[in-house]
Amino acid sequence: MSSEEDSVELLFESGFFWNTLITGIRFGPMEEGRDFSINSEYLMLSSGSAFSYVPKSRSQDFFNTLFKKRRIEYKLEQGMFVVDCRYQMDPVFFMINKSWVEVASKDMTIDISRYNDGSLCVLSFVPSQDEIWVLGQALYKDYYMIHDPDAKSITFVPTEKKAKAPLGNALVPVNKFNLSYDWKMLLIKIAAYGLTGVLTWVLIQYVIDQ
Repeated sequence: MSSEEDSVELLFESGFFWNTLITGIRFGPMEEGRDFSINSEYLMLSSGSAFSYVPKSRSQDFFNTLFKKRRIEYKLEQGMFVVDCRYQMDPVFFMINKSWVEVASKDMTIDISRYNDGSLCVLSFVPSQDEIWVLGQALYKDYYMIHDPDAKSITFVPTEKKAKAPLGNALVPVNKFNLSYDWKMLLIKIAAYGLTGVLTWVLIQYVIDQ
C-alpha cells in the first residue's frame, strides 16, 4: 500500500449501496480547463457493475465533452458506445467532499472482443434512464478503498503502483456543467406547438361559424 499520508477519508452514506453527493466533474488534466461544477447530485457506487451510468439529463453534455476534445469516433449500439480500442480516452474525475476521485484513461473502455484481442471495445460509461450517477468497477481500480460503515466513510489510497495520484483537496470548479439544448428538437417542438395553435384557432372559428 502507498504511504498513510496518501490516504483520504471521504464521507458516504452506507446501505445496500454506498452513496454520496458530487459537486464537480472534470475531463482530462486540470490544466485543460474542462472542470465543471455540479449542484450536489446523487452518486452511488457499485463494485459489482462493469459499467458506470450517467444520468439521463446529463448524458448529452457528458458524452459530447468526452468525445469532442479528442475527436473520438463511435457508434451507439444497444445503449453502448462502441469505440476503437486504440483510442486514448481522457480520464474522468468526480468531486466528492472537495476531492477528485479518478476513473483512469485505461479503464474508460472495456474489451468485448471474442478473444480479448483489442479488436472491439465499448465505453465503460453508458447513458442511464435514471437521474443517478453510478460509478462501477472502473473507479475501484488502482485504489485501495477502506469502507467504514460506523464512520460512514470510505478511505481512498492509491495502490503501490501509484497509477493514480492521492486525492488531496481541490476547489469547486467555477464553470457550471450546463445542460445542452437540442436546437433541432426545440424547432420541432415550436413547429408542433404552432401547428397545434393553428388547428385550435381553425376549430374555434368553425364552431363560431356554426
